[in-house]
Amino acid sequence: MTNTSIAPSETSTPLSSSMASKSNGLPPSEANLALSALLRDPGAATAAAGKESHRPPDGGLKAWTQVFMGHLILINSWGYLTSFGLFESYYIDSLHATPSAVSWIGSVQIFLVYFIGSFSGRALDAGFYHTVLITGSLLQVLGVFMTSISTQYWQLFLAQGICKGLGDGMLFCPTVSLVATYFSKKRALAMAFTASGGATGGIIFPLIAQQLLPKIGFAWTVRVMGFVILFNAVIAIAIARVRLSPRRLGPLIEWSAFREPSYSLYCVGMFFNLWAVYFAYFYVSPAPYSVCGHRFKMLILMTDQHLRQDHHQSLVLDLPHYPPGHECCRAARSPALWPDG
Repeated sequence: MTNTSIAPSETSTPLSSSMASKSNGLPPSEANLALSALLRDPGAATAAAGKESHRPPDGGLKAWTQVFMGHLILINSWGYLTSFGLFESYYIDSLHATPSAVSWIGSVQIFLVYFIGSFSGRALDAGFYHTVLITGSLLQVLGVFMTSISTQYWQLFLAQGICKGLGDGMLFCPTVSLVATYFSKKRALAMAFTASGGATGGIIFPLIAQQLLPKIGFAWTVRVMGFVILFNAVIAIAIARVRLSPRRLGPLIEWSAFREPSYSLYCVGMFFNLWAVYFAYFYVSPAPYSVCGHRFKMLILMTDQHLRQDHHQSLVLDLPHYPPGHECCRAARSPALWPDG
């Protein structure tokens, strides 16, 4: 009885090894080693699977859909914001205000984009991206439509400066961070396409103003811009997908990052660099308001340069991931992509 009970056990061992080797494509000896390693450490397979799931897809329909979503968000935020030169001249004439006073509206809007973004980025880690996305989009739409009915300086300051600025700040940082989670080797290219949404909006909104201001007036022109922002927001909310699982615990701001000297110096450098970025966008039209003047052309040309620089920088940053003869390496050296002048 003892021999008969042991025999099936002995015959099952090569059978299980054969099945393991067929299923895994390994020789029987390697399959046995893998099986014994798994029995010794059952958590190894789970850890390996978790590591594989956290690896960015670096492409695919879902990943590039998020890039398109980020592009739409930046059209609504930075595209509208960099078109502030349109509003500057109109506010100076209609409100009889000084350029310095009017520029406070756009300046506060830019300040809130970065200041609120310092805190709203944590919402993505905590799993509240869709909540922030919907809230920020509502604030953007509300701010634009309130701008269309505002007739006094303080109303424009609250609608366009505060309300629109809060909406932009809630969306900008989490959206850019979300897109980055889908890419590794092609991250710079994906981020360039996302960031170029600001240039796309900087072309769309001046063209809307150029075509509609003489025909329907300021209020309805701004409402048309509001409907464009609403349309983009609906699409963005519908296609936005968070890839990583939420991380509920953790500080609101990672102050420990500033202990790294290179990171701190980079932040200081970017702080001073951004001081001079938006002067041209705000004061592009010091001459009196004229729909047929060169102001619209200047805004479109500046945003076109912005668009070309974004894509060229993305090619340069992604060069280490490609072999020397790759088409991206040749494109990065093309003079057609370098900024003029």
